[in-house]
Amino acid sequence: MASDFFDFKQFRVYHNQCAMKVGTDSVLLGALIPQSEDVSTILDIGTGSGILALMMAQRFPKASIDAIEIDLAAATQAHHNFEQSKWCNRLKVFPNGLQAFSATNKYQLIISNPPYFVLEDAYQMVDSSRRDARYTHTLTHHELLSNSMNLMDEKGTLFVILPSSNAASFFQLAQGFGLNQTFEVAIKMKPNALVSRYILGFSLTPKMMEQSEFVVYDTLGKRSEAYAMVTSDFYL
Repeated sequence: MASDFFDFKQFRVYHNQCAMKVGTDSVLLGALIPQSEDVSTILDIGTGSGILALMMAQRFPKASIDAIEIDLAAATQAHHNFEQSKWCNRLKVFPNGLQAFSATNKYQLIISNPPYFVLEDAYQMVDSSRRDARYTHTLTHHELLSNSMNLMDEKGTLFVILPSSNAASFFQLAQGFGLNQTFEVAIKMKPNALVSRYILGFSLTPKMMEQSEFVVYDTLGKRSEAYAMVTSDFYL
């Protein structure tokens, strides 16, 4: 039986009320985003259980983190997870969709593990919460990009993780908005496998492009040295 929570070194994440449980995608995004001491404002779009926001609170000790979650049950659980953490004074969840969210400040870092399946297939899923978390009918990539641009500091960056099948169309859409790609990690599950995920970074202003490849498991199915290293501050 799956556990109601997932323990990390410095925090616990309850996720039994969330459609999407703690998974590799969120952990990779949270661990591989470049760190900067200058970041003081972070927005997590579609926080779910709050896993990404909590990872950001650990990695960016000077930052205040706002998290948006449209599903009320998940937003409530994220709030509980935030309140139980040592960073509760820097974490806040808003039970809103991105389209209805407004902020008085701009964000230097925006992160999202967004929905990516297309609308036409969405209603084949019986679980509406899981459908909303995975399908773009609640948040299209166009809406994600346009709203992120409005909320982003002029020197800020948007980071997303997407399946390889969606990365090219997302990149083209971002270019159409005038965003500059500044970061890319091509993720393979094993050394000889095809790329299955991309972490992409975009900014309003041109920056030097950082590009790399990342392998999650070795040929025996164990965590790669790289994966063990980037998650060493999180996994028990």
